[in-house]
Amino acid sequence: MKRLALAALMLSAVTAATAGDYSPPPPPPQKLITITSNLNTANPKAVYFPEAGRGIHGPQNFQGTNEVAWAAAFVSGANHLVTRIDVPILYFIGTPRIDVLLQLDKDGVPGPVLKTWHVKNVTNTHCCGLVSVTDAEGIPLHMGATYWVVVKSNAQGQDTSMLWMPNTVDVVTEGAVAFYCSSDVAGPACTQNDKWTSLTHAPALAFGVFGPD
Repeated sequence: MKRLALAALMLSAVTAATAGDYSPPPPPPQKLITITSNLNTANPKAVYFPEAGRGIHGPQNFQGTNEVAWAAAFVSGANHLVTRIDVPILYFIGTPRIDVLLQLDKDGVPGPVLKTWHVKNVTNTHCCGLVSVTDAEGIPLHMGATYWVVVKSNAQGQDTSMLWMPNTVDVVTEGAVAFYCSSDVAGPACTQNDKWTSLTHAPALAFGVFGPD
């Protein structure tokens, strides 16, 4: 059932991603260590896979589908401070605004919010720009704990549709992801309405989390 739900949520995303202008990724984090990342920074023209992504849809999106958010999980290998998160988000249609969140894990899905970033003017370049969000003070992570990077629509982008792109470093190993589905405004009935559903899928969603040494 989860596989079928995932396929339905990805369908519009697969057909929506079309070739566009190249935009180089932002400079790599300076004086920061990589807490976790599957971004292919060694190849600035293949940082992620640009042809198909997971759809991020606001409740009033122009495609008339469900409100959908996606999340990717990671486990902190040590005590860290997060000062930067990079996510490959491709704008498709609607208001180019989203939220990027860092959340604690609760029962295997995104739980309490540690930080919310409101992102404006997400671009529609085909590859390989990144949405980068930062926190000067740093958000504490604890060794062995699971955290979620979440991308969702916000109040200023209720009509948006965007794509979160998968990684190219490892297209075989499944990554832990979760999607939120709501049919309160539009779209077919969700299997779990207004709730997060966890699953694993390959290729995993691309993202990077960084902090000071």
